Amino acid sequence: LDAARILALVAFARGDRAAMRAACEEGLARDAGELEVADLWVLLALAAGPGLPEAFQSPLDRALALRPHDPWARTLRALSRAWAHDAPGARRDLDRVLGVYPRHGLAALS
Repeated sequence: LDAARILALVAFARGDRAAMRAACEEGLARDAGELEVADLWVLLALAAGPGLPEAFQSPLDRALALRPHDPWARTLRALSRAWAHDAPGARRDLDRVLGVYPRHGLAALS
């Protein structure tokens, strides 16, 4: 799992979304039952990019099913909802982040 996460992050740093997606998918296939795969779901969403709303939001939903209080997954999902013109959904996600992490900078800006 750590190897998949590292490979995905290196690919992210290089701007190689295809390699990032491949590393995430490999890690998810191998370690699907582990709680830590929530990180891979978030990275998979970033590999998809916000231009593909379903491909971006669906992995974030999976990450939040595993770790409901993950601030980055919830903040990214809020952004995805805002891009989809779902302001109430975005606000709910940001409010939940602030409820757990009151000093979370991006959520506090809302």
